[in-house]
Amino acid sequence: MEHRGKIDIDMSFNEYEIRTMLSDYSNENMLNFDIEVLSKEIYKFTNGYPFLVSRICQIIDENILKNRDKAWDEFHIQKAMKILLEENNTLFDDLIKNMENNDK
Repeated sequence: MEHRGKIDIDMSFNEYEIRTMLSDYSNENMLNFDIEVLSKEIYKFTNGYPFLVSRICQIIDENILKNRDKAWDEFHIQKAMKILLEENNTLFDDLIKNMENNDK
């Protein structure tokens, strides 16, 4: 019998995985920042959702601190979140469409 039910796999990042990513980034770019605080802040906004975690980091890296010469802080994460919420992206478009099409 073939099972065609819901696949229940947690693909989200936990705070430890976010810390590891931030640690690797800080080491590669020779920056010293409070990885513990930043990982909690990113997790608070994203609940570990991979696209959101990656996109926040990308916005900081490519838009906010392009020169990679300053350490990240909570303000940068909050600013990246504001930018993310204002941009058009397929994830948000699909979520909104699904919510509008589902009365429950």
